Amino acid sequence: MKRNTISRLLLSSVLIAASLVQCDFATAEVALPPIVTAGVEAYKTGGAQAAISAWLKGSPLEGERQAQLQSALLLQIESVYGKFVSAVPIATFEPSPGVTLLFVGLRYEKGPVFAKFLTFKAGEKEVLVSFKFNTTPEEILPGPLLYKSK
Repeated sequence: MKRNTISRLLLSSVLIAASLVQCDFATAEVALPPIVTAGVEAYKTGGAQAAISAWLKGSPLEGERQAQLQSALLLQIESVYGKFVSAVPIATFEPSPGVTLLFVGLRYEKGPVFAKFLTFKAGEKEVLVSFKFNTTPEEILPGPLLYKSK
């Protein structure tokens, strides 16, 4: 009885791991959606607050205090990593029609920061519905992206 339970747990673990590896993250020629690009460009020219404002434009999070606190986080990151330089898309995943999960590497003068953006497209308009930044890749990137060999 005990052996069957262990065998089932092992099989379940293998199946879960296999399904995670099979996640279809598009990594070739990933382009930043216009809403993300607008925030990146605003960041380069106007700083963290301008980026957050651009990313939140038209979003259900626009005006939410919690979302605005992200600019303080970016300022804190800048105090350690220096000035923001550029953004490089890492991968995208479309969990459902009109929903895109985008992973981005943000380059600063002294180090990398990782970002995750969730966009929602209704008709022709695409807005951000969530975003997160962290200096630790494991906090942002899913395992298949972290440990994928080139």
